[in-house]
Amino acid sequence: MTPRRILLILTFLAAVLVGLGIFRLTLGDGQASVRVTTSGRPELSIPLPAFSLVDQDGRPFTPAALRGRVWIVSFFFTRCPTICPRLTAKMGELVEATSGMDDLAFASISVDPENDPPAVLRAYGTRHGADFARWWFVTGDQKALEETVVSGFKLALARDDVGAIVHAERFVLVDAEGRIRGYFDADEPGQRDLLDAARRLVDAL
Repeated sequence: MTPRRILLILTFLAAVLVGLGIFRLTLGDGQASVRVTTSGRPELSIPLPAFSLVDQDGRPFTPAALRGRVWIVSFFFTRCPTICPRLTAKMGELVEATSGMDDLAFASISVDPENDPPAVLRAYGTRHGADFARWWFVTGDQKALEETVVSGFKLALARDDVGAIVHAERFVLVDAEGRIRGYFDADEPGQRDLLDAARRLVDAL
């Protein structure tokens, strides 16, 4: 086993442990998604550290881009044949359901930079009917992406024994100050909770 594979496995395990800590704190009753505020529980508020990525047009995408708007973030890669098309479709539904909410934006971050340069991301977004004024498709070099996903968003990212990319299937809600406020499943209850939480944050701006 190569040192890089060992590092990825250790990073994946560390992210899982961090994630378990978060969900143990906020999901004591086993519910499927994290709410921004829940009676009797602490409010989730995790500042995002610095990161440097690029969008579908090759323009910088940094924490500064997240400031001033509420964001819903997901993770995918364009060659994914399984969960990613479903996640992208769900993200599109969220964008459509919040049409007219200019203070709510969306970012789909590719975890396969080798195969997803900006031009590929723009073409992918176009195929999915993306409104690029509200929905960004983001990439970066491998190291920057790994640090952003694992250390920044506190989510798992690794490759399995056959080299397939393993990544989170949840949506992340980020407030206008660049703080993570919740993790939400992509199922119908999770989407409903996410929209309610996002609207509350937007209304508070």
